[in-house]
Amino acid sequence: MGARIDGKDSKPGGYDNDYLVIRGKYGEVDITAMFEQIEIIEDINAMCITGSIVIVDGLNIISNLPIVEGDILAGSFSILSTDPYASEFDPDYGIEFEYEIVKILDRSRIKQDIQAIRLSFVSSSWTDNLANRVSKAWCQTPYSDAAKEIFEDYLMGGGLQKQLPQKPIESETSDEMFNFIIPNWKPYEAINWLLARAWIGPAANFLCFEDKEKFNIITANTLVAKDSVLNYFTDTQGQMLNDKGTRIDEDALESRYHNLYDLHIYDSQDITGAGMGHFFGRRLITHDIVKKKVVDYYIKGSEAGNYKLDAPREYNDDYGELDHINDGDPLVEPDVSAMMGMDPGNAKLAVFPIHFEQWPSMPEFKPEKWLRQRRAQIEQLNHVMMEASAPGNFTLKAGDIIDIDMISPQWKSKGTDGGPVPEKDKRFNGRWMISSINRVIKQDDHSIVLKLVQDTRNINPDHIWSPEPEREKH
Repeated sequence: MGARIDGKDSKPGGYDNDYLVIRGKYGEVDITAMFEQIEIIEDINAMCITGSIVIVDGLNIISNLPIVEGDILAGSFSILSTDPYASEFDPDYGIEFEYEIVKILDRSRIKQDIQAIRLSFVSSSWTDNLANRVSKAWCQTPYSDAAKEIFEDYLMGGGLQKQLPQKPIESETSDEMFNFIIPNWKPYEAINWLLARAWIGPAANFLCFEDKEKFNIITANTLVAKDSVLNYFTDTQGQMLNDKGTRIDEDALESRYHNLYDLHIYDSQDITGAGMGHFFGRRLITHDIVKKKVVDYYIKGSEAGNYKLDAPREYNDDYGELDHINDGDPLVEPDVSAMMGMDPGNAKLAVFPIHFEQWPSMPEFKPEKWLRQRRAQIEQLNHVMMEASAPGNFTLKAGDIIDIDMISPQWKSKGTDGGPVPEKDKRFNGRWMISSINRVIKQDDHSIVLKLVQDTRNINPDHIWSPEPEREKH
């Protein structure tokens, strides 16, 4: 669908709806002209895709089809075929999907013979998780490989009504091999348990999520190291900057594809949360419950054991060994614990029981390799978050990196033409990772709502601030 702009049958976010149907046990109905809005959500913290659809129904299909839980919502949306500007963004395949309807959220009468129905849907792994349990032992197997095996064996059934081929799995193999048992757990629960204990080198931040193309069992460290897929900019007083830093006309259709709006930055530099969380207080004590042996992995000074955690170095040591979204300094001051008068070893304490001496055939989980590290790295990844909207784009997916030219609220007082000149924000300009993407598709519009995260700063926090003269008000 698309509107005419500047004589072109196009608009930012325009699309072609190839088909949209509800397919069930009792038949199939085409709802291409009946749907009012569909939202499709991908999230790096969710193992399945979720969403909802609103249908304006004058045929009473909810009763006549009827619509029941477990029916399939199938559809395909693609780039608007007449769009002269979107080719740089969208491949010609768009998105094609089959989701399972799991709930009729509400039903309201609009007129005597017309009603609105809102349905909730999920990808099939969610219902496969409800229907299965895992009871199995693994010998000499990396944790991430076992997680992939569980996904393949228990979460890719798809159901009898699905017609599209199953998505592939992109995965990484974690370090070291272990013997372990999953005791009759749900597949999601088993995968979460395994990936919480998996690491590759210094990266103990495995994620399991689904995007529009595939399932992912990979580290956040791998995601943040990927190349940026698109460049966006923010508008300010009717002016915008392109990737060369020069102004572009706000009315230009091409520029509007790159525009972010409704920006909201939140959870920025929560020092209290970091100090009382895991950035500084990642103290671990292991207790051998048979030998009554205790190992403290936080001991100050030269007598420190396997893991030296001097207060000014704890966060920075981990930080320097990982890849990051931007090449910059840590988001948290390395000496903030000292400034707050806090002993980081007392901020957050984990006591972990071990039993290697009792069952030598079951190698230990090595909590010193992942327990504190994972908590800190996941908290670091979500330390600064932003929500923004943009014209619809079918290429973007959860886990992608985008560049944002963020306009600073501080403008230089005069430019070459004598007027105020926008500058890029030193703090928030740069690369961001898409933590979540919500595709909002309506009959005449397609937009995306992005949740973005950033784990680095682009400026040295010790720089000397020199404010520009106050700009003239217009």
